[in-house]
Amino acid sequence: MPNIYETKYGASFNGKHSFRDYGMYPHKAFSLTPPKPKTLYVSVPGADGSLDLTEALGGPVRYEDRKGSLEFVLFGDRSARRSAIDALICDVHGRRVTLSTDESPDACLHGRVQVTSEKTDAAKTVLKLEGVFDPYRTEPTSTDENWLWDPFSFERGVVREYADLIVDGALDLELIGSPMPVTPVFRVTSGTGLTMALGGNTYTLLPGENVFAAVVLTDAAYNVRFTGTGTVTVAFAAGRL
Repeated sequence: MPNIYETKYGASFNGKHSFRDYGMYPHKAFSLTPPKPKTLYVSVPGADGSLDLTEALGGPVRYEDRKGSLEFVLFGDRSARRSAIDALICDVHGRRVTLSTDESPDACLHGRVQVTSEKTDAAKTVLKLEGVFDPYRTEPTSTDENWLWDPFSFERGVVREYADLIVDGALDLELIGSPMPVTPVFRVTSGTGLTMALGGNTYTLLPGENVFAAVVLTDAAYNVRFTGTGTVTVAFAAGRL
């Protein structure tokens, strides 16, 4: 029977696992605060309440950073504990990391982590880490990478594989966005004379990477038609709060 701390309750920092790589057990549940919306209210003299201008410019709601904390406990020989803690500190303390938990393997946090406390006695050591993270969590792979089966969520997951699309005359594609607004990269690796029709506009795709400021994907499905001859990859990382 596998160890539950190896398979269910740990966390990974840049691919290194709290139990499998550092021998640490979770001490408390992972704490993660929701990001605070960046709101804008204007008081109007002579009127009740205020004007909510948060989305007045037509863009999506923006968010502050979010904070999270983890606590781990180590047992056994004190020198072995010290060695494991030193290894973790060297790998993550003060560094920007990609963090994922075993309970939500389909959502990766990106931010800066530091070790903020260490309490040691004869039997154990309790280690606390705190981090400041980007507001959105991203999926483990982007649309131009191989899809991973293990972290996929059958409740909310979407398979997005848009790599090396062959265009021979015309190709229709449904692009599925996500709650996190993204500007995709359209990468042309071969071919010439490629164009893309999206949202009532037509864009010329040149060899190499093409980015269009007007093309921002949100939580919707987009019908795209490529015309011409060549190979196109649509690259972006989907995400959610």
